[in-house]
Amino acid sequence: MENPIRLIRRTAKSRSFHILDIRIFSPPWSHANWEGAFSTPSSANFFILHGETIMGLITSRILENGPQDPSHAELDKIGILPPFRNRGLGRLAMEKFHQILKNRNIQWVYLEVSSRNLPAVALYRKVGYEIYRERKKYYPDGSDALCMKKTIQNII
Repeated sequence: MENPIRLIRRTAKSRSFHILDIRIFSPPWSHANWEGAFSTPSSANFFILHGETIMGLITSRILENGPQDPSHAELDKIGILPPFRNRGLGRLAMEKFHQILKNRNIQWVYLEVSSRNLPAVALYRKVGYEIYRERKKYYPDGSDALCMKKTIQNII
């Protein structure tokens, strides 16, 4: 069956992302954080849509380097609005995101997540991420940061 999720990349409209972020995350990023997310050339920010309905967001940075330094991406956020959770949409959105990275010849994608964010950790493991480092008591709540990595494609 074809993946019904679409990712629409936006290079502006940080306010729209900030409003969506407030509805998804606690605590959300500040408006200044969102302005920063749109101010760098490497930013790749997407609305997650099913049909014409916005269901969530992905924020990332795609760092395309030269042939001696493989390109990679950093996933900063993925979030699904509460009414649409627990339907597999996060997994489908991640699959679309990984396909975009593959089409851009990205070799790896990295992320960092709180060890207490069990639903996110489970999603990332399900789509192929592995923990490569832990930062003990990294977050203000005392939770560890799990640094995770997924190989998108091996470039020889």
